[in-house]
Amino acid sequence: MDESNLEDGIAINPRVEASPRYEQTRRLLGQGLPPEVDSILREFINEGLDVFDTPYTHQLNGLVEFFVNRKDLVVMTGTGSGKTEIFLWSILGHLAKEASRGSTTAMRGIRTMLLYPMNALVSDQLGRIRRLVGRTNQNGRSGSEILSQHFERTPQFMQYTSRAPYHGSYNQTKNENRLRPIFETWTNLQNAPVGSNERNLFEQLQRKGRVPEKDLQGFITANYVTSQGDPELFARHEARDAISVDGGVPDILVTNYAMLEFMLLRPIEDPFWEQTRNWLNEPESELLLVLDEAHLYRGAVGAEVAMLLRRFMLRLGIDNTNREKVRFILTSASFSSPTAACQFASELTGKPVSSFEAIQPTSAAQFPQLNGTVDDDDVRILSQIEPVPSFSDVHLQSWFGHRGWNPPAA
Repeated sequence: MDESNLEDGIAINPRVEASPRYEQTRRLLGQGLPPEVDSILREFINEGLDVFDTPYTHQLNGLVEFFVNRKDLVVMTGTGSGKTEIFLWSILGHLAKEASRGSTTAMRGIRTMLLYPMNALVSDQLGRIRRLVGRTNQNGRSGSEILSQHFERTPQFMQYTSRAPYHGSYNQTKNENRLRPIFETWTNLQNAPVGSNERNLFEQLQRKGRVPEKDLQGFITANYVTSQGDPELFARHEARDAISVDGGVPDILVTNYAMLEFMLLRPIEDPFWEQTRNWLNEPESELLLVLDEAHLYRGAVGAEVAMLLRRFMLRLGIDNTNREKVRFILTSASFSSPTAACQFASELTGKPVSSFEAIQPTSAAQFPQLNGTVDDDDVRILSQIEPVPSFSDVHLQSWFGHRGWNPPAA
């Protein structure tokens, strides 16, 4: 087929779209964040726990607006721009600020709720949270250890959706039928010989955040109640039923709007709201509510979720007179107008437009235009460079010399 006809046929000329580059000009630490927030982020950086001291500028802007300027956020940066880090790092800072006050950490209650439109997004985010604040870190202290030292107890998180076993109160028969097969599978993989396929599979799943961050064997041995130091609650009764002093209403709740609707209606979930309301009655307590993929809440669904959020806040004793007790972070890669994004956020949450700040992407400067064509020496040298080369890589230096460019400073 003649190339000129490709645009009019069933196939068109291929196009290549490069991912945008974002500006990284400042460090995360020492930028005026509250000392307790700076401190907790430094500890996570030092332990290699998904907090980086070279953030994108818009990530740093988001933290400054949230903690320093006390703004609610609409993060409207693109896919792959680090929106998730903005609210995950904000959650760490949010917990650190409460820990620095010290007067309410012993109280149970939801400190942060992450609300998603569907279960698939909940499961994906749960893996990130497990890696960040779970009990596993092969390179040093875990996120759970760090937070526990500040909080004077283990802050806990939970996925509370239809996938969380099981309906109803604590029940031994359901434990044997629903929980034992799951946890025996994981413990068998965990206890397999080092180097075996089973053990390698377990370690791979753990690195990806696919294994619950709790004492797996201890959960079985203790008859399916929470063990001391468990950062994750897995079964619903761990959060609702007062059967263990180590369980209770989670500090970080990950759910979807359909499940939140049911939870507000069912008496069995009343402890979530009663204990959170008691905690919120303390003068400096604030609830952080994260709405990821917020652009999906439009039209009829948007109206339903807006009403749901208002009912949820009223259940916690939050109305127009004290709505500042709830902080919001909304994220979406689909917003284009900062003004429209803040207006949308206001209508969805009931907070004034002036309380929101739109966090926009900060694009990096373009690479300078380079002249020349690729020759055989380019291909030969580039094929020898490591996938992630250092500036001292001899092949990288050789390539710069071949092109006649000044090598970058280390």
